[in-house]
Amino acid sequence: AQRAEPHGDMPIVLLAALACGFTRPDLLTRPVVRSKAFSTRHAVVLAAGKPAGAGRRVARRQVASNKMARRNFEIVQELEAGVSLYGTEVKSCRDGRIQLRDGYCKVSDGECWLHNVNIAMHKTTGKFFQHDETRSRRLLLHKAEIRKLGAECDKKGLTIVPLSAYFNEENKLKVQIGLARGKDLQDKRETIKRREGEREVQRQIKDFG
Repeated sequence: AQRAEPHGDMPIVLLAALACGFTRPDLLTRPVVRSKAFSTRHAVVLAAGKPAGAGRRVARRQVASNKMARRNFEIVQELEAGVSLYGTEVKSCRDGRIQLRDGYCKVSDGECWLHNVNIAMHKTTGKFFQHDETRSRRLLLHKAEIRKLGAECDKKGLTIVPLSAYFNEENKLKVQIGLARGKDLQDKRETIKRREGEREVQRQIKDFG
């Protein structure tokens, strides 16, 4: 038996298609042209995989303020820190259910911890999945910042207090902390007197402005 030779320069894939009964071998070599509608649908599908608002910047939103800290302490330096939180804690903070008044920070074992800050349980989460409302929470700071805070507290007898909590432009919870020195009674009186004077000035501006 004599072996059949390929027909001219016809590609092997076309010969195989003909042998399998494929009657339109020209479709195998025809260039694929995607319609504009197809491209649009494809783009929509890809975009659907991204979370809503991904990468979008929002306005900073404060959720808690510690007025007593500025009344009782002289703030020497302020610093912004992230906080390691559970999901239920983040949700409660979004609802403004965070209390800073009795909070303080302490450097321990190379980390800075936020103590005695109350974040209420999330309203619609089951009890089994809830967090401890006043647990110690790790602040997210650079190691150099933590070492400096620890040194200032040890050498100068300063303390670290939380001043405010807010969601920043990237929608992440941040805590503004202050390196602080306690005020004596005279300092507190001066602070109260100064604030009363400022309020009086604002009142007069409002009345005559």
